[in-house]
Amino acid sequence: GERCKLCWLVSTMPVFNYKGVAANQACSASQIWRVWMDMKTWSKWDKDLVDAGRTSGDETSTADFEVDGTGYVHMTSGKKFNLAFDQVRPGQMFSYTVQVAGATMRFWHELSDESTDKGTVTVTHGASISGFLSPLYHLIFRNAMNSGLNHSCVSVAQVAKSLGQ
Repeated sequence: GERCKLCWLVSTMPVFNYKGVAANQACSASQIWRVWMDMKTWSKWDKDLVDAGRTSGDETSTADFEVDGTGYVHMTSGKKFNLAFDQVRPGQMFSYTVQVAGATMRFWHELSDESTDKGTVTVTHGASISGFLSPLYHLIFRNAMNSGLNHSCVSVAQVAKSLGQ
């Protein structure tokens, strides 16, 4: 019936993916992980954020995120969005989703120190946009998304090194 047509329409909506990657030797994977877990440092390595924090559990915690945990990001644009952590592999990867009008944005962060170069850590920061208005968001944000993700991959290692994490 009508419900099945709506399900089909939603399932055919495009998903737009973005990714930034940087290999660095400035610090270890565990140093970067600790910076990621401290949401109060997020605005130091993500140029699009004014502030970020946890809203579930201890707001000042720097412990590993938990699936279904919640938080927020306050953008330089003035907008504030709630987020929900949907995947966490401690020391390796985490992701969260943000609901925006007509779409879902998913951001993921991953570490790999399995490089052939001794001491090299690969930082990956990715994002996807899905939902009815995803084509519109893609047109608006694609350039900023790609440059911002690359910037944050480099910047997070610099922050970790400067904080002596």
